[in-house]
Amino acid sequence: MVRISGIGLINACKVATAASIAAFAFAFKGGRTALRGPLYVALHGSYLGWWFVHQRLSPTWGPTVFPTSDMPIPAVALVFLAIGPGYALPGFFAFRSTREVGAAELVGSIALFAWGSLLNCAGDFYKDGAKSAKPGATVMTGPFRLARHISWFGDWMRYASFTLASGAALSNPLAYLPLAFTMTLNLSSLAQRREGQAKRGAAAQKYIASTPAVVPVRLLF
Repeated sequence: MVRISGIGLINACKVATAASIAAFAFAFKGGRTALRGPLYVALHGSYLGWWFVHQRLSPTWGPTVFPTSDMPIPAVALVFLAIGPGYALPGFFAFRSTREVGAAELVGSIALFAWGSLLNCAGDFYKDGAKSAKPGATVMTGPFRLARHISWFGDWMRYASFTLASGAALSNPLAYLPLAFTMTLNLSSLAQRREGQAKRGAAAQKYIASTPAVVPVRLLF
């Protein structure tokens, strides 16, 4: 076992993702098509940049969401490989692809990235402000009246945009690794989070019973 900063580990993973994408871009000389490689860099690169800017804007967010904990060394290595170089796999497919990005892929990936980023950021900043005002409270208003973990849904949309931009969505399941791994991590903690929220009183229990866990189906109603 080793005691490790959760946010420190994730930050190292993000740096590894960026380095891997840069290596793929160099290896394939910017990509074999005119637009797919640049599109991918614009999307995933913007997200990686935002990841670190977010921590400057909200210094308490990282250590709260990813606290220090004891982890087995093999688990640390697995997380680093999966969330670091592994999350760059869609970029590998994007740079390697010889098929130019189509209109549907272009519009779809940008729309998924934009809406996903908006939902994720709105949720994160709203919760950060609400918990700063009332530590320990279950946030049930604002974006969270639509889904208990609406930030997760935004994150899923963002990773789906990388898969779509890669050009391998229909040909290689590895293009889904960032999306699948993120969904697995989120959903594996859902029961524990639900149990913790339920202990905060009748209002929280009513909120859990009446509010979708992740997908904000009320967004359009």
